Amino acid sequence: MPRITISYRREDSGVITGRIFDRLVARYGRDSIFRDIDNIPLGVDFRQHINHVLDQSDIVLAIVGPQWIGPRRGQSRLANEADPVRVEIEAVLRRDVPLIPVLVLRASMPQITQLPDSLRDFAYRNGIQVDSGQDFDQHIGRLIRAMDTMIESSATDKRPASGTGFGAQIHLTVDALQEPTELLAPAVPVSAPPAPVAAPAPRPVAPPPPAVVREPAAPHPAPAPHSPAVRGGGHRALIAAIAGLAIGAAVAYGVSVVLRPVPSGDADREIVGLRADLASARKQAAEAQDARDSANRQATLTSGRLADAEARADKAEADLASAKKTEGAQQTQIDQLTAQLNALRGASAAPAAASPAAAPPPASAAEMELTTDQKRELQRALRVLGLYQGDADGGFGAGTQEAIRQFQSFAGTPQTGTLTASEHKMLLSMGQGLSALLDQPATSPEGVAAASIKGGDQRYARAWNYDNGKGVRADPAEAAYWYALAASDGNAKAYTNLGTLVAQGWAGTKPDPAGARLLWWGASARGEAIAMYDLGVLYERGIGVTADTGLARAWYQRAADHNHPDARAALKRLGG
Repeated sequence: MPRITISYRREDSGVITGRIFDRLVARYGRDSIFRDIDNIPLGVDFRQHINHVLDQSDIVLAIVGPQWIGPRRGQSRLANEADPVRVEIEAVLRRDVPLIPVLVLRASMPQITQLPDSLRDFAYRNGIQVDSGQDFDQHIGRLIRAMDTMIESSATDKRPASGTGFGAQIHLTVDALQEPTELLAPAVPVSAPPAPVAAPAPRPVAPPPPAVVREPAAPHPAPAPHSPAVRGGGHRALIAAIAGLAIGAAVAYGVSVVLRPVPSGDADREIVGLRADLASARKQAAEAQDARDSANRQATLTSGRLADAEARADKAEADLASAKKTEGAQQTQIDQLTAQLNALRGASAAPAAASPAAAPPPASAAEMELTTDQKRELQRALRVLGLYQGDADGGFGAGTQEAIRQFQSFAGTPQTGTLTASEHKMLLSMGQGLSALLDQPATSPEGVAAASIKGGDQRYARAWNYDNGKGVRADPAEAAYWYALAASDGNAKAYTNLGTLVAQGWAGTKPDPAGARLLWWGASARGEAIAMYDLGVLYERGIGVTADTGLARAWYQRAADHNHPDARAALKRLGG
């Protein structure tokens, strides 16, 4: 099972990291992916903690967002030697663990001059761009294919190569022992000139210089049979032959000892016993690891159940408070109707006054308390959020009440169709905030008049080109302008992509996850699965909102109902 560690900064790339994490979990399994390396127990030296995690890692992904180095120019987190991300990357570089920079949210690789000396090798690592928009699936697929290749290559390197066991070692040793017999023959140095054809003088026997290719000596006439040189050469040849036979016999004996098939004797029995003990120890270690993994899974499941129980308790408490408010409003309404009935009975001279049962059904408390202008304001807020399609006529009919129920469903409150005071305030605030995000001047940042391009699709296409640098220079400000106009025309994808830009920020603007939430609400009401998933990430991790596991699970479920693969993985991870 591979071990993959993700290094990132939450405030820099939290949302997109969650999507990458869910896709890797779906590919390799939850136990293979380690995130939140900086989630360090209290009192523990985080350097030792990080080293322990990296010692078990096969691949490390460094998620680099636009604020990975620092929130603003001239401010570098990496200048701090105790910065956790710096400590992580330094430890990876020291261990030479495969390290892949993953560039997200249009971030670029840091320059060497931006990095401390200990991290400069990071600038030479080949990274990959992962887009958060429509190209996300293509980019994450390319990343996973590259990781699969690295994991397969690492597994191949760890397997013993053929021909490197005892037999190969002995074969190499035999070849080495044959070399001296060749060196015993007379040799002429390469630099010496050819000898004359006349009777040769005796030459000293010496091996040639190392790594020098010997050229064949010029032929010489055979010396006389009783020449001292012949007798000396014969003795040396005889000695060399005897030495070669002795060495060959020793090597053959060594081979027979090493390669004998069945061990025997006390030493062999001891080896067999040690091997059995080693196998038993490995089995016990594997069982212990399985038990620990099972305990971890059980702990995760228990934690998820506890969080779900807490969410249900909070919702029950909110339902009870709402019921009490509703009960008070109903009692007030009853008192008002009773007073009206008594007044009618006193003013009427007829012997039979109308009974309460015959009276027309009372209006809702919200409709009685709000003016027509206030009702129209609520309808406009519902319409800009994509929940209401009718006219703002000030009448709370079936369409308006159904829109209110959907708003309450998105907010995770009881779906009564009647707004509480807090829901009323929340709806107006969200509608006004979203209207402000969509409100744009008459001309774009580049000076193009909004009226020159009409229609949601045409405006969306122009925004997408500037967002992705297709045929034009990439310009987030220009893209945001045309996305906002396209969203005002009802284009659902424009809401989604503008939300991504607002969440990450660009030159001159700060990241605004709360604004992104409003835009993704509008996209979700229009059926955008990506926006539903992104809202689940916000609520799960508490980015720009209060963390709420119940709401996160509800948004993931909506995205999964629209066949979003990352949402299904997130639900599986949360036990839903």
